[in-house]
Amino acid sequence: MSESHPPDSHFKSLTEHSLVGIYVIRENRFLYANQTVAEIFGYTREELMSNVGPLDLVSEKDRARVNDSIKARLSGSVESARHSWEGIRKDGRTVVVESYGARIDWQGAPAVMGTLLDVTERARAQEEIAHAAREWEATFEATNDAIWTMDLNRKVLRANKTTELLLGKGIEKLVGTPCFETAHGMQGPHPNCPFDECIKSGRRATREMEVGDKWFQITCDPIRDRAGNVVGVVHITTNITERKRAENLIRESEQRYRMLVEESPDGIGIFQDGKLVFINSSAVRALGYQSNEEMLGLKVEQLIHANDLEGALDRVRRRLSGETGMYPTELRYLRADGSHIPVEVVATPITFKGKPAVQFIARDISARKRAEEERNKLQLQLHQAQKMESIGRLAGGVAHDFNNMLQVILSYASLASQDVPADSPVLHFLSEIEKAASRAAALTRQLVTFARKQAIRPLVLDMNEAIQGTLNMLARLMGEDIELAWVPGQNLWHVKIDPAQLDQLVANLLVNARDAITGPGKVTIETANVVLDEAYVAAHAESMPGEHVLLAISDTGCGMDKETLSHLFEPFFTTKEKGKGSGLGLSIVHGIVKQNGGFINVYSEPGKGTTFKIYLPRAHGEPKTLPQPKHYHLPRGNETVLIVEDEPQILETCKSILLESGYSVLTARTAYDALDLLKEHNGQIHLLITDVVLPGMNGKELEQKLVKMYPGLKTLFMSGYTENAIVQNGVLEPGVSFLSKPFSPSELIEKTREVLSKPTGT
Repeated sequence: MSESHPPDSHFKSLTEHSLVGIYVIRENRFLYANQTVAEIFGYTREELMSNVGPLDLVSEKDRARVNDSIKARLSGSVESARHSWEGIRKDGRTVVVESYGARIDWQGAPAVMGTLLDVTERARAQEEIAHAAREWEATFEATNDAIWTMDLNRKVLRANKTTELLLGKGIEKLVGTPCFETAHGMQGPHPNCPFDECIKSGRRATREMEVGDKWFQITCDPIRDRAGNVVGVVHITTNITERKRAENLIRESEQRYRMLVEESPDGIGIFQDGKLVFINSSAVRALGYQSNEEMLGLKVEQLIHANDLEGALDRVRRRLSGETGMYPTELRYLRADGSHIPVEVVATPITFKGKPAVQFIARDISARKRAEEERNKLQLQLHQAQKMESIGRLAGGVAHDFNNMLQVILSYASLASQDVPADSPVLHFLSEIEKAASRAAALTRQLVTFARKQAIRPLVLDMNEAIQGTLNMLARLMGEDIELAWVPGQNLWHVKIDPAQLDQLVANLLVNARDAITGPGKVTIETANVVLDEAYVAAHAESMPGEHVLLAISDTGCGMDKETLSHLFEPFFTTKEKGKGSGLGLSIVHGIVKQNGGFINVYSEPGKGTTFKIYLPRAHGEPKTLPQPKHYHLPRGNETVLIVEDEPQILETCKSILLESGYSVLTARTAYDALDLLKEHNGQIHLLITDVVLPGMNGKELEQKLVKMYPGLKTLFMSGYTENAIVQNGVLEPGVSFLSKPFSPSELIEKTREVLSKPTGT
């Protein structure tokens, strides 16, 4: 290898550390992307390579154009292309990207390799330049001065609208002619024109000229080419008649200065001998006073917050002593009503009316402070979300293992109670064991719900009908002293949610509202259709735009302070007395709302009650009618069932339960044991009952193998939580039969019969 061709490792190091994004793509998939590409769009490289397609990074308005360009290069009709387009970062912000790409051969197939450069700042700078040019053009046309440009022969090249008003002639009659002909009606230059002086000196030249009863100031500024040579003149005619007629030139000068100060959006004032001797209108308005006169004479300590006063006075003393290099500082100015606003102040020593003074220019930075607070708030929300996710992951894992242990306890207690005489005291002990295990199971279900790992079956529902059907139960939940008001919205849109989740959500919020009320009170349930716009979404971090159904639950209870609100949805956080709450109720509400694509806002103040507003996305389709449960004796069967469960005690109890119900039962602790067992089994297998989470091969993978061996095989999955083996985003796949641990013997028997009785293929 020659020295002009460094080894591949050098090229790899070059691409990996390049400040330019380098990529290789094919068919909307990244084959390679360096770290700079990931940083431009706010993703990790792993996300780009696995989850994000190149076109996902292109804004809607540019996607078709970029896609066509990629296809053209892949097909070979275009060898390379360079263009700019708008990209979408992971956080939703836009970037302007300049890309160059060419067709290459990558691992035996065509691909596009190219570079990306973030030119957002350059684009913004170009827009600012264009904006400045537009502003200059607007100023040129809007100014009260007559302005025109001329070449070295005094020929007018361009003039503004004020020139037309001044001369009383159309601009078209002036442009292209010598200025002295149209402006003065002369055959040669006006003797008092500063044009020649400007050309000769290469500097601005100014003359005052009297025309009739008016005075004008004529200013000529040289126009230079890139080499610095004078190639023309800007001619500005200013009517100074009023200034010339003024008797007091000093007062006139002061008046012009005051105009500039008064028009400034910043507050400008002058302190002298510790008192305010001048203030502009912007400062008067910002500080809430009625007039300038009301403020004049105020002392420094009456305008600056006490905590900032000493530092401000120290800076003023240093400026008056001649110290330089001081930067703007932030202070709090006191308003007329006693409140304060944050300002950025620059103080300058001046002479005012012959005496030393300090002039200050103060800019209101309230908006900037609010933006900083909002940014900090969003950062805290991010940390809170990450904390909730970590706790949820822990809670889900604990619940899974705990459910396995509870399954053993419940199953053995139930089986043992069947063989104990009805008058035996042991039966009472077993019953208490079952009750305690059931309460523990309820707690683990709360943990699983909080962790959002429970399997759900969402249906399209009419929320009004669903709540209406439970009002009597909910009213009993409230008690006699609390009025429950129901205000259903008219023509309410439908939502898609598991009915059991909706019941749990409403019940948890009502219990929370009830416990917040001491003595008589009122709880109100309301529903309504709402459409959230971009302005609302911008002000509420977790919200999404579009059509939603609002569920609002308000109480007249004690309310909450900001500190309590900041921890409201944290698991195990409670303000109730010890033993009167698990601290999971509102965490579960938050988990249910998020799992169903919604969001929740809470409004509360101490002593003024609380309102929970839950927004669920609108669902289309007809609402489903929930089947009513049927009551019958435990069914029996004679089919062959294969049970696969890695917990030996659960495996043994499930086998005993089904054997007693007439089934033939085969058991295995892993998927691989099950496959080995079936090699020696000559009969049919009618039902597979398997844990979702198994060592090595999971339950879903085992089912896929056994269906090929036993066409028509039916499957019942069971688990303490589901992860993603049979669930998509927490929602059971259509046709999947699932039994949540822990379950009772009767639940296992009924579910087994239910699955076996289903027609094949459903």
